[in-house]
Amino acid sequence: MNMRKFIVFWLVMLSVSPVFSQSGWIQLQSGTNGHLTSVYFVDNNTGWVVSGVILKTTNGGTNWVKQFEDTTNFRFYGVYFLNISKGYAVGGGPGKIVKTTNSGINWLICIVDSSRSFNSVHFFNENTGIVSMSQGRVCRTTNGGVNWNYIITPTAHSIVSVHFLDSYTGYASCDQGIILKTTNSGLDWMALNSGVNYFLSDIFFTNGNTGYVTGKIGTILKTINGGSNWSSLLSGTGNDLHEVNFTNSETGYAAGDNGTLLKTTTAGANWNSQFTGIGNNWLLGLFFLNNNTGFATGAYGTILKTTTGGEPSGIKRINSTIPGNYYLHQNYPNPFNPVTKIKFSVPLWRGEGGRIVTLKIYDILGREIQTLVNEKLNPGTYEVTFDGSNFASGVYFYQLRAGDFSETKKLILLK
Repeated sequence: MNMRKFIVFWLVMLSVSPVFSQSGWIQLQSGTNGHLTSVYFVDNNTGWVVSGVILKTTNGGTNWVKQFEDTTNFRFYGVYFLNISKGYAVGGGPGKIVKTTNSGINWLICIVDSSRSFNSVHFFNENTGIVSMSQGRVCRTTNGGVNWNYIITPTAHSIVSVHFLDSYTGYASCDQGIILKTTNSGLDWMALNSGVNYFLSDIFFTNGNTGYVTGKIGTILKTINGGSNWSSLLSGTGNDLHEVNFTNSETGYAAGDNGTLLKTTTAGANWNSQFTGIGNNWLLGLFFLNNNTGFATGAYGTILKTTTGGEPSGIKRINSTIPGNYYLHQNYPNPFNPVTKIKFSVPLWRGEGGRIVTLKIYDILGREIQTLVNEKLNPGTYEVTFDGSNFASGVYFYQLRAGDFSETKKLILLK
């Protein structure tokens, strides 16, 4: 490369200005401005979200249809479906439980309580279910919602969320740092010591011993002995966290204020922020169908969807170990025809708002010909494929940039 071309090449490099993108989450159009507090899917296509209305999709979230609306100040807080036909939704202002047996075409009001709020709902089978309530109570049915019995627990504070491992063992997160446990299907509850004394919003167990709780100011608690002891995990955020959900024993997510969405692949040992692109909106609901497909809901009608586990599409994270520095590997194979793979490493970045990573391909004259990566990435080692089928044989350059870091390497396409 002569000196003139060299100068042109680096002027182009320095002029690149990366922009934010949606990363591994896309925003869906809900058609409402309400605060969507809960989401539940029975398969890849069919799901419901709730606020003051109940919305249903039959095409994976592309379109949403209103099924139920309350014109008062009432708001639904929880939704749960046993199958594609039978489901329940609960809320407050006044407290209300509604039920459908025909996939939401019709909703029947089961119970109204003007003095309490119904916060979340979980069913073991067609007949038996538990609803968490304010004022330290749960509501239980054994006949599919025809009759409900109030059960008093050891706390007088609001019971926010319930999660059951099986038909007998369940847990609940509460205000004032209280965690409850039952071993007889919700008939009796015992109070556990969480070690904190503030609002706990959601609870999720991956097996009989291991569970997680989220709460105020970025709180994530973990137990490995069925709730007898709880330890505080480093979430990396000071934002309130409203929801927690795990897809397997290692991989989980937490969502909260200011568009916060965290992911762990190390059973909570490390949490990495995922870029959602919704600014200061709250995320209030979280549901995953499997390791890849999940939904998050929030304020002002926000619905987010991922089909990549929240990871940027087209990029494969091959190692979640946190590197000490940025590093750009030599592509392999090189020379190549027509496909080659490029690996790069991204360290932990603690600055405000995170850092955008770009990986771009340039020709011998310094002209940008393709952007492979332009995302806010979690720490780890990534691999991306470059397909040169549409380009002529010759020498090309690829450059990794993040903040003030920049590294460029040469690759050769031979056809």
